[in-house]
Amino acid sequence: MRQVFIKNFYLLRRYHLLYKIVYIIERFNLYKAFSVKIERIIMRIKLGAAIYPEHYCFETINDYIVKLKENGVRRIFISLLQIDLNDLKLLEQYKKVIELIHSLDLKVIADINPEIIDRMNWRKDLPKNIFEFGIDILRIDTAIEIQDIIRFTNSKYNLKIEINLSTNKDLLDQLLSNGVNPKDITASHNFYPKRYTGLSLDHFMNMTQYFKSKGIETSAFINAQSANEGPWPLSEGLCTLEMGRNQSIDEQLKFFQATGLIDYIVIANQFISINELNIISETLNDDLTLKYHTNITLSKVEQDIINLSHTYRGDISDYVIRSSEPRIKFKENSILPRKQKYTAEKGDILIDNDNYPRYKGELSIALKKFDIDDRTNVVGHLVPEHHYLLDYIQPWEKFKFQKDN
Repeated sequence: MRQVFIKNFYLLRRYHLLYKIVYIIERFNLYKAFSVKIERIIMRIKLGAAIYPEHYCFETINDYIVKLKENGVRRIFISLLQIDLNDLKLLEQYKKVIELIHSLDLKVIADINPEIIDRMNWRKDLPKNIFEFGIDILRIDTAIEIQDIIRFTNSKYNLKIEINLSTNKDLLDQLLSNGVNPKDITASHNFYPKRYTGLSLDHFMNMTQYFKSKGIETSAFINAQSANEGPWPLSEGLCTLEMGRNQSIDEQLKFFQATGLIDYIVIANQFISINELNIISETLNDDLTLKYHTNITLSKVEQDIINLSHTYRGDISDYVIRSSEPRIKFKENSILPRKQKYTAEKGDILIDNDNYPRYKGELSIALKKFDIDDRTNVVGHLVPEHHYLLDYIQPWEKFKFQKDN
């Protein structure tokens, strides 16, 4: 009984402290400072890109990699699975490309399997051979022996191993139970060239949440609509999630932004256009953007509130995503009640009005259907294709709205 009392006592103290922090933030208008602190903690998604240089001259690949670097790419993914390892000239070309990548201060991820290790005569001293070939992160498409991986991560060459994030959790558990440092492991989802074979949303979430819970850096692939070249002679798109196969590049990114589960996004197909690269840069360097429409004429205050950059409060509700900073910013402004429906539907954008003095100006997004009253105005609605993002957006995440044309 004493242990139960002590546990509950400390639990109550923890919640009491949380409410005191929330009160202080509201009382002294510290939302901005608090949001800045959170923003510094949350790292934005970083960018990688795949190249397949075997069918192109060095100059063409050189120009493309330079363009990728100029547009924020930090890692280059190469695959050795599809090339002829007996072609010494091609292997020399790959080494030359890798030297170029390193000269631009980019990292190299190489996808290999045990057969390639044997055919390249790398097995005797795998870390040294991988290092000399110029690979920084070794992605093992098919798992090599556990002891080989442990020796690899413990070598003096400061190399990382990348394991498959799409298939099973057993290899990760074995590595961690054998003392491998999570910082020496990265995990990447597959990409799927064949239509209808990409990952389901549920499987993606289940696997990625598990790996993130173990402190593992994660990555996933996106499909550029302006490019169609991959490692295999098939052009049905290259993506991790099947739902992303036909989505625009910014819509694919918005999902990964919302989940907060992916550290690196890799452009899977080669020769993406500069226009799509610009879209990627704008999306990754901005808050999560939710499109909305409205059928009413908004007051200036309502529109100004919608136009703000918002922060999803950390005390989670089943019914709404809350943004409380507007009620501080607009506390001196009047927000008149509207004659409207008194039921909120999923995706509705809500603003509390003059009839709700303490909460006036607070913006919410409805997560499900529930009743409201004359203290809350329905000012807009998310476009249907963005409803699913509400299920994945994370507390303390920054978001903003964009009116749908």
